Amino acid sequence: IVLPEIKPWDKQAKIAEWIAGYVKAQNSKIHPQAVAFIAATGTTDRFFLREELNKLITYVGDKNEITFTGVQAISAFEHEETVWQLVDAFLQRDRQKAVKLLQHLLQQQVSSFLLVRQLRNSCHQALMMVSLSDSGEHNVQQHFPQLRGGIFDKNYKLAKEAGRPFLTKSLLLLDKTERALKDSPFD
Repeated sequence: IVLPEIKPWDKQAKIAEWIAGYVKAQNSKIHPQAVAFIAATGTTDRFFLREELNKLITYVGDKNEITFTGVQAISAFEHEETVWQLVDAFLQRDRQKAVKLLQHLLQQQVSSFLLVRQLRNSCHQALMMVSLSDSGEHNVQQHFPQLRGGIFDKNYKLAKEAGRPFLTKSLLLLDKTERALKDSPFD
């Protein structure tokens, strides 16, 4: 299932429709209140949505219906804005702010896998932007159709300011961290 391009005026409705369809395709059910809550968070990252919905489907087990209470109990939807703040602080190389946000997220029991995955994806995307720009590509945005307008401009600016050496080193360290987490007996 692919999350369609979403226009600002019907974003929440389209996300709600996609969530309900995805859960149904997994032979499970989701309460309308839970759908509304998840859609209202504004989350459009397909990987994140699928991971969280799969986690919720597993959590409800034989009950076979995701409820608002279940979403509140184990999902990271309410924390997404802070995850994006962590990514911004990381790309801005603001170590103090990034560490503070990371500690806050870990105290809220946000999965370290989710945090590392989001940092890695953002770092990889930023490195791709810088590499394209450095190779003489004049229209870098055409390679990132999922990023439009101000969102692309912000991410591109952060990528250029971070620079290729920082992004390359960070990507290698994030890969190493992700492997260590996978080999660890705990999250």
